Formats: sequence, C-alpha cells, structure tokens
Amino acid sequence: MKDMMALKKVIRQLALFGLLILPIVAQSQEELLVEPPHWWTSMPSNELTVVLHEDGIASWTPSVREKSLRLKDVLPCDHPNYLWITLTWDAVFKASTITILLSRDGQIREVPYTFKPKNRQFQPGGLQADDIMYVIHPDRFANGDPDNDKALDSHINRKDPFARHGGDIEGVRQHLDHIKSLGVSAVRLYAVEEAKGAQPAFPESAITDHFTVDPRYGDTASYRRLIQRLHQMKMKIIKDFDYSFVGPDHYLIRELPFPDWLSSEQQEKLGAGKSPIAWNLANPVLRDYLTQTTLWWMEEFHLDALCLDHYNWTDRTFADHLIQQVETAYPGVIIYADIPETNPEILQRSIRMQSEPGSGGPALRHVVNYPLQKALEDMDDSMNGSVGTSGLEAVLLADDLYPDPGRNINFLDDRRTKRWFGQQGGDLDKFKAGLAVLATVRGIPAIYYGTEILMEQTKNAGKVSEDFLGGWAKDRRNKFMDKGRKKKEREAYRTLQRYFTWRSNNPAVTRGTLISYPQKGNVYIYFRRYGENLVMVVINGVQDQQELVLDPFQDTIRGYATARDILTGAIYTLDHPWSLKGLESRVLELER
Repeated sequence: MKDMMALKKVIRQLALFGLLILPIVAQSQEELLVEPPHWWTSMPSNELTVVLHEDGIASWTPSVREKSLRLKDVLPCDHPNYLWITLTWDAVFKASTITILLSRDGQIREVPYTFKPKNRQFQPGGLQADDIMYVIHPDRFANGDPDNDKALDSHINRKDPFARHGGDIEGVRQHLDHIKSLGVSAVRLYAVEEAKGAQPAFPESAITDHFTVDPRYGDTASYRRLIQRLHQMKMKIIKDFDYSFVGPDHYLIRELPFPDWLSSEQQEKLGAGKSPIAWNLANPVLRDYLTQTTLWWMEEFHLDALCLDHYNWTDRTFADHLIQQVETAYPGVIIYADIPETNPEILQRSIRMQSEPGSGGPALRHVVNYPLQKALEDMDDSMNGSVGTSGLEAVLLADDLYPDPGRNINFLDDRRTKRWFGQQGGDLDKFKAGLAVLATVRGIPAIYYGTEILMEQTKNAGKVSEDFLGGWAKDRRNKFMDKGRKKKEREAYRTLQRYFTWRSNNPAVTRGTLISYPQKGNVYIYFRRYGENLVMVVINGVQDQQELVLDPFQDTIRGYATARDILTGAIYTLDHPWSLKGLESRVLELER
C-alpha cells in the first residue's frame, strides 16, 4: 500500500512539471455541445452546418474520414469557443453514426454524430378551412406532471399572475378529450423551448436553448407523446416559432460567435438586465442556423403547421427564406404569421410584398386576422348603439385583398387582448354573437383556451392567461367536467361546442362564397353559399327588439322555404317578417 501511494505521488509530481505525457485529453470546464443534436439523410439539401461549442475548441482542427461524407468547410469564427463546420455527403450516404475527428498537438478526439433515416411516410397535415384551432398557454392549462414543477429552480406561485403556475405538456395531453369535444382539429401551444432567466417569468418569450423543451413543461419525450396522441386522434399540432428575440442566457448570446449577430444597441442592452435580445436576422450565418433549427423540429416531432410570432420584427428576407426552405422540405405544411395590424389594407401589403426582386413572389401567404378581431371588438360598442356593425361588414368584404382568405386565422381573444366574455361585460348574448361570427366567416377559427368556460379577465397578460380550474390537483372545482361548471358556463360550453362541431361539417361556411347585405337598423345579415347549401347569419346589434323584413334578401333566399336555427332547432318560415330580441344572433341553415 505504501509503494502504491509513493507511485501516485511521483506521477502527480511528473505531471505537475510536464515530464509525463498521458494519453488522455484534458477535460474542458464545460461539456462539449453539438448542434443540431443529430440530423437525417434524404433531406432536400446534402449539406449541414454543425456547431461545436466548448472552451477553447477553436484551437482544435476538425476532419472526417468517411467514404461518402466530407468536411466541406470550416467557417472562421470570432470566438475561441466555437467550431462551425459544414458537412456534405453523396446520395449513397446511409444513416449511421459518423465520427468528427478533432486534432491538436498530437492529440485526437472523436466526436460521434448521428444521421438518422428520414421518415418518408411523414406528410404535414397543414391547415385547411374546415380546421378549428385551440390555442393553449401550457403553464396555465393543467399540471399533469408535478415532478417538473421545480425544474430550473422554478418557483410556483399561482396567486401571482406573472409567476410560473406549473402547467405542462403532460397536462395538455391528459385533456385532449375535452379539447376534441369542442370540435377542435388542431392544437397550438405557445413556445415550448427552454426560456430560463426570463424576467418576468410569465409570459416568457426569450428562448435560451433552441433544441430543448423547457424542463418545466416536460422534455422531448413528453412533447413527442403529446403529438403522437394528437395524430392518433386525427388532430394536428401547430408550433410557435419566435426568431426575432432570444434570451440573454442563451449560450450564443453569452458568448457571441459573430459580433454582427447583434446590433451595437442590442450588445449594450446585454449588460442592462434580463430582457429579450433582438437578433440581427439579416446575417446569413444566423439565418441558416435558425432555418436548420426549424427543419430539425419539423422532422424530429412531425409538426403540421407553424406560427411565426413577432413577424413584424422579423427581417423579411430571412422570413421568406425560412418559409421557402421549410415548404420545399415539407410540402403541405402551412406557415402563418402573427402580425398585430388591424387595418386590412396594410395587413395584406405585408403578405403581398416581395423581399427581393425575382424571388418568385412573397413566401408568406397566411396571417392572423387582427382586422376581424378589431371589428368584433367594435361590434361590442355597436351593441350599445354607438358604432354599428359596419366595421365587421367592411372586413368581410375585404376577402379579395388576401391570396387565400380561407386560411387566415380568425380569433376573438388571445394572450394579447382582453378575454372575450369579460370584454362583453359578462353579457352572454354578446358572447354568443361573437361565436356566431367566428364560426361562420371565411378562415380558420382559433379558440383561446378557457373561452368555453367564460374566462373573463381583462386587466393584463398575466391575468388574461388565467388557470383552467380543474387542471391542478387541489383546485376547488373541475371545469373540465360538466358538473364543475356554473349554469352560464354550461350554456357557453354547449353553444361553442355546437357551433364548431357543426361548422367543421358544413361546406357552406368552410368553402362557400360570402354574400353580404348592407346593415339596416343596426341589423347585419350575411350568407355563406356552397352549391345548394345556404347558411344565413343574423346579428341584432342593439338592445331593442326589432322586426326583420326578409324581402331585401329574396335574390339569395328565393326557392328556400324555412330556416333552422342550429343552436335551438327552431324553424322559421321565410314568407313573413321575423322578430329579433335585443342583441340576438342567429345562425340558420336554409331548407327548401
């Protein structure tokens, strides 16, 4: 034992003075990070840029020794902790784990990198006009896995609207039956990537790892289980991407690889706190990194559609490049943008504008329909007799401004607005009028979670995105169940459920043309027609009862004898005037 201890002492002394050469490479202070984590064969491009990040890794020389794969380029980088290498391969290259060799001063390191076979069966579902979307903030929907509540040193405080509340991806998966019961065919989650260190904790928007699911929401396995279950239930997944901003704790920001990835203003902002940092998306290296990131998520999780958030902050050339690359790789995918512009003429210019001459036209073709949402907000005023439904009429007549109005995303409320029911002052008739329009206008309806149970907060983003009671084990009521809802909530749930389960199977409202009549006496009427299918929508925008004479609509209703209210089942004849209650809305199928 004494001899062994003496030998160890000699070895330590020789190593200290550099007299002993050990066949072991010294370990770095930080574990080697490789992005993307893996890739696939048979992708549209046979080139891939791989990022290696580790203390001092730039001093190593990379190489590969593969028959069908080569190291094409090493991109000069301004930071010693990065290697940016481009790999290229031949058509005969097969899925396998290759070795990236790193050499320095006679030392050799082997970095394994895996290429998987691309799933040739996967085809994105996209979004069609008969789809109905349900939008969820995972933190506020349901806590399906309490074990992840303390991940990233998270502090759960459900009484604080700007703190984490503990909802997660597993909570969404556990309540898919409730979601599907509403007639929903697609689920959109706000960003699920890691966003640590964001201030405030909610609503977080500053991604700190582009390839990792936030551990407070779960992990890649839980996200994959959710998507697999959605697809088994014939439902689609929509993923949010926000590439305009990044968290200051992202390793690419902490150790900026290229100075021109940030403007001088944004670099100064880094030392000022924890607020999100704006990328310089005109940089071609950054552009390719984020495009590869998107393709990775598409193939890894089999996404159906994407929403580009903060599009108005996004470089147009980058956005067009991203959309074109993703659509080329995955025909059928739909990419739409969230552009908070309420003027339809200005919004359509965002769609039609080309970023570069000769680029083949604008890549963006689908947007969130803020003009409609604003018109519905104004309709609330009209129901008090001050504005009228002319704004709604004008928006519905603006169809020809859009390349395909049937794929615009329509909504009543979301995290950036007041809750629809709260905006109506708790008036259920006004609430129903908004649902009637959302269910029958052209475009894809988006329902913000909790609308079906009359969530009504209007104060700020933290309160508007309130918890869905029943999603936490200790909740006093479970509003996922009928018995846990109050009387008005039951009526709201059944109204929304009836409208949207009916909508998805009615070609007049999903594919039909719009026939709009000028409002008269603050009553607005429009029709949707597809072949013999004819739907009539009636909105009384004032508190008083009104008589509706049907003679002005004879060009459209001639040949039809009755109209059936899809909510109540009531039958109205078309040969005499109707009496409309104050604020009443009707959605009717006309029958011969």
